[in-house]
Amino acid sequence: MSEYRQIFAAGDVDDPARPVVSKASDYTGPLHFPWHDHLRAQLVHASEGVMTVSTAEGTLYIGRVYRGSGPGARPRSLELDQGAEHQSFD
Repeated sequence: MSEYRQIFAAGDVDDPARPVVSKASDYTGPLHFPWHDHLRAQLVHASEGVMTVSTAEGTLYIGRVYRGSGPGARPRSLELDQGAEHQSFD
């Protein structure tokens, strides 16, 4: 069963003029996020398992203890394997 939790900072977290945003999202796989984008760059972290991030430029496999980042306004999709735990910071 998938779990999902988000913690938002006060204010508009998608405001590109905002220099720093503290927003964390925790997910537990298996999950699929279809193609989407974010206005801001994003840092993702797999605390358990493997997540797959796909972009037009290629595919990134992020395992435990590794982090990946993506620029804002770039479409991406995300897959979480069974038992994978994912956190993102925008």
